[in-house]
Amino acid sequence: MDWSKVAGVLSVAASGPGVVVEAQLTRAFAGIAIGVVCSRLVFRRQGYALIAVLGLVMVMLFVKGLPPVNRLFTMMATSSDSAELLAPAGTMVAVAAVFLVASVAATHYLAGRKE
Repeated sequence: MDWSKVAGVLSVAASGPGVVVEAQLTRAFAGIAIGVVCSRLVFRRQGYALIAVLGLVMVMLFVKGLPPVNRLFTMMATSSDSAELLAPAGTMVAVAAVFLVASVAATHYLAGRKE
């Protein structure tokens, strides 16, 4: 029996794992940035923090074309070649890193004002 006809043939490009790592880093940086902004340093009440987290995550995921997460998902869904995604996905990692640094700075500023 020829198993390639039953199971299908999967070919993985050499750039595939690189795009996956960039996508994971982008989502991790964006998630940490949201978590930092919605921490107890900014929101003293857990209910307000939960509402803020849910709102920010929904905006990050579903606002069409908003970098870094939605734009990365759109690029990954519409491209068939992972090699052409390396540079744009790297740009989204950089955007997410800037977003993380800005959210840490904003949290530091807001936490200093509350004390």
